[in-house]
Amino acid sequence: MFKRKYHHNASSEDCNKLCCTKIENFSAHAGDTEIFTDVNMHIHCGQLTALIGPNGAGKSTLLKCILGQVPHSGKLHYVDAKGKHTGNPIIGYVPQYLRFDRTSPTSVMDFFAACLSKYPVWLCSMKKLRPKVLESLCRVKAEHLIDRRLGALSGGEMQRVLLSLALNPMPDLLLLDEPVSGVDHNGLKLFYEIVSE
Repeated sequence: MFKRKYHHNASSEDCNKLCCTKIENFSAHAGDTEIFTDVNMHIHCGQLTALIGPNGAGKSTLLKCILGQVPHSGKLHYVDAKGKHTGNPIIGYVPQYLRFDRTSPTSVMDFFAACLSKYPVWLCSMKKLRPKVLESLCRVKAEHLIDRRLGALSGGEMQRVLLSLALNPMPDLLLLDEPVSGVDHNGLKLFYEIVSE
């Protein structure tokens, strides 16, 4: 593992009437190994911020710390547009890859139902959920994929489906972990068009 310090600074005064996320002194370890230390970032809503570094520098781990999936020290502060401080922003997340059985008959609709419903898929009303899922997929120009089998999707199609899910509900903070790895040129262009809208 590489030891890295990340710093991204912005003036606190710039937050007037804008929401922002502040990450203060994030550090993570794996046993005795230091993954990263003293990460400080200040990101305003609407900003695109990229983490750049070599493999093993801890970029994916940092995202998982922000999500609360990996133990770490430090604090995350979120301030909404009304200036109210809260530590619980709505976070959307697109993983680097999704592990699943590619031979499974699970469709995109089934996948959304499993993620959005409080109940097991066999107990929820697909008819009621379908308009909501179509609306989500429309945001990423992927409504035509609703009945496609997950295992039959290309890399770019899968990333659009995952992005659509990450945008439901609309997050305060959207985390993308190498979202275009394995995506062809056309898919890459479309993905960046969607994210920058």
